[in-house]
Amino acid sequence: MDELLVSAFVQVLNGFQLGFLYFMFAIGLSLILGVMGVVNLAHGSFYMLGAYLFYAGLQAGIPPILAVLAALASIVALSAGLEKTIFRSLRNRSHLDQVLLTYGLILIANELITMIWGPTIRSVDVPEVLSGSISIGFGREYPLYRVLVSVIGLTVGVGVWLLLQFTRIGIQVRAGVFDREMTSALGVDVNRVSLLVFGFGIALAAFAGIVAAPILSLYPGMGETILIPAIMVVILGGLGSLKGAFVAGIVVGMVETLGRVTIPELSNVTIYLVVAAILYLRPEGLFGARISK
Repeated sequence: MDELLVSAFVQVLNGFQLGFLYFMFAIGLSLILGVMGVVNLAHGSFYMLGAYLFYAGLQAGIPPILAVLAALASIVALSAGLEKTIFRSLRNRSHLDQVLLTYGLILIANELITMIWGPTIRSVDVPEVLSGSISIGFGREYPLYRVLVSVIGLTVGVGVWLLLQFTRIGIQVRAGVFDREMTSALGVDVNRVSLLVFGFGIALAAFAGIVAAPILSLYPGMGETILIPAIMVVILGGLGSLKGAFVAGIVVGMVETLGRVTIPELSNVTIYLVVAAILYLRPEGLFGARISK
């Protein structure tokens, strides 16, 4: 019985770790959709690029911290160029146009990764200082780095909440999520806000990829594997809701992890059933604005 409880506890920890990873990725996706009104299917490609650029930095002998900063700086610079040249024009286009163009960006990104690093699956070693384990009782240990992933996710969540609640740009972002047209009419520079939100959201996606790199494999197309769960997190939590993304990320991560252990033959279906059931009761999401009838 004790062994069973410890194994269950380990899976719960894994669920939290996966949930926090989904949360970090989904924040930017939710804010970009809320402020810019752009359905960015290429969000996962920046997750992939962040992981690969971090890997490239380590392969070049750059210390891990500097490799993280270099990868994020490159992604932010790329996002600024893309927002001004492509995504800004998409704000006034139909969602179908947005889906088609951003899907094209997915194909371009995957091809570039394949051309540069090849189709081979690659891995990133956990930094030596974080490669240990911690005791969780009954003679079992849990990888320290996986605990750190949850701590990083929680820290990012608190940081984003403070930014949105107590800064001027945060107030403008929240106003943009609520009503973009009214925010613009009140004199807010929507282009500036959109640029900042896009760069911030893309940086969070890349950072999630960097954090995930030591525990997941790197391969062309890895961004698509996190995109669908993240979209479910955004829909389930409520558009533009940080609290919603946090709770929904944990729910999706936990259901997916426990589903693989308890009913592996239905693990790919379980999460969709749970999300569908919740949305049936609350179509606006867990913390979205209630839909008037």
